[in-house]
Amino acid sequence: MEIKELEPHLKDVQDELIEQQEKTEQFKNNVQDIFIDVFNQDEFTQKVDSIFNEIFRGNDNESSRSSRC
Repeated sequence: MEIKELEPHLKDVQDELIEQQEKTEQFKNNVQDIFIDVFNQDEFTQKVDSIFNEIFRGNDNESSRSSRC
């Protein structure tokens, strides 16, 4: 495969990496907003799972932060 053929693929991979980094940062910020002492372990786990699903498995809506505590 020639370099010219790889360049568009590299751009796509770079864009995907940036998108995943942004989602990871959003996830980290949302989880940090959860007050651990308010929830028992199961409730905390459910909340974190919910945040994860919203960010990483959601409809890719960057502004969807409605489940934040």
